[in-house]
Order: sequence, then structure tokens, then C-alpha cells
Amino acid sequence: MNLKPSSAQNKDLNLLLPRKRLGARERQDGSALRVLDRVKEAKAALLHVLEAGFNHWIVTFSGGKDSTTTVVLSLETALEYRGRIQRIDIIYADTMLEIPVIHDYALSFLEHLRSCAHLQSLPLFLHVATPRVSERFWVCLLGKGYPPPNQRFRWCTRRLKIEPVEDALKQFIRPGQTVIITGVRFGESNDRDRRLIRSCARGGECGQGLWFQYRKRLQAGYLAPIVDWRDCDVWDFLEFIAPSWGLTFRHKIGHLPKRAF
Repeated sequence: MNLKPSSAQNKDLNLLLPRKRLGARERQDGSALRVLDRVKEAKAALLHVLEAGFNHWIVTFSGGKDSTTTVVLSLETALEYRGRIQRIDIIYADTMLEIPVIHDYALSFLEHLRSCAHLQSLPLFLHVATPRVSERFWVCLLGKGYPPPNQRFRWCTRRLKIEPVEDALKQFIRPGQTVIITGVRFGESNDRDRRLIRSCARGGECGQGLWFQYRKRLQAGYLAPIVDWRDCDVWDFLEFIAPSWGLTFRHKIGHLPKRAF
């Protein structure tokens, strides 16, 4: 599968970027120009998986800044190609252990998407995935006698997050048409970086802001459109670009400390 952007398509993507007047400080450090380049790369990645036949998008959402950015980028790109995308599913993984303010934000964000007039033309479906009762944290810790999670026995991640999302994915995946879009990035942890690099070595499509892999087990593609973004790129995007697209989040996340994400 060739996912390398063509020069003509990159030229077209310039038309999709918001026009933003740069201040003196932004011109000096180049941060605004860099995030615009990041947006162009992410949109190019989304466009190319669409052209490769992946017209059913499933976006995973955790309530954090990275998954919020990925949802917004995916929906804005989908608006530009709405006639070619058959369905968009956003799945929120509710571990039932989140910090209350983050949990409230995630649910209010989904409600914001549900009611947003800007998105009404999209075939958009929103879902909340929760762990099975027998696999919930306190059932395992107190009822089954599991030890507290630690680096050697991280039993909670798979039970509380991975398995509920995979159960939801199996309900919606269309073999050969579905791409699962995630907000994973290099630099989040050494373990995650190693997994991303191994995926590239095993035949994944990597480079120029793109990370893509086809998973035969799920019969679906995996795409990470912000894989090369820095923390500052994510915050610049949420603060300046997302609101210019008609998806305003300042009233929802602007009052939260950045360390909460």
C-alpha cells in the first residue's frame, strides 16, 4: 500500500489550513508555522488512508489532549471529504478511574460533538466503552485479591482500557475498510517509542508525520496522524487552530491546568 503524499495533493492541502495572523513572538520562535506544518502532515495521512480505501474511521478517545487533538483533526478532515466517508465512530474508553474533572470533560466533549451544528452533516456515532463488571478495578483488587498494579504486573491497563475498546471495535469493524485512528505520539514513553519503531520495522508505513500499520487480527488499519507532534504543537493546536475551525474548546479545557492532561 503506497501512502506517500503526492506533490499535487500536498498543494491542495494548503487550501484546508486556517489563515491565522501571526504575532511578533510567534514569528520569532516559529511555533505557529511548525504547528501548521504538523496539521498539513496529519491531514495528508488521513487523506491517504481514505484514498487507500479506508472509508470507515474509528477514532479512539481517552479525554486527554492527544486524543482530543486527533478527534478534531479527523472530524475536520472528514468534513472536507464527507461524501467519501461512510461512517465515523468515536469510542471513549471510560476506565471508571479517571480524575473527576477529566472524566467530566470527556463526557461533555462528546456531548459537544453530538450537538455541534458544524458536524451534523457527518455520519458520526459516539460510544462509551466500559470494563466488564468482573474486570473492573475494585472487583479485581478487593474481590479477586489482585495486588496493586506495578511495573512487573500491570494487570489494569488491559482489563480496564484495551479489552473494552477491542470489544467495541469488534462490533463496528468492516474488514478492509476500517482504519482505527489513535493519538499515540513518539516521546510519551520509552516503551511506546520502542513499540512504534518495531511496527515500522515489521512493515508499517512510517515517515513524514505518518505511522500506519494493518492489523490482520482485527482486519483493520491503525493510523497515528500526530505521531511526530510535540507537546507544544498539541497545545498550540487546541488553543489556536481548533477554535478557528468552529470547534471551540476553551470553555471546556481552558480552565484546567495542563498537568491534568
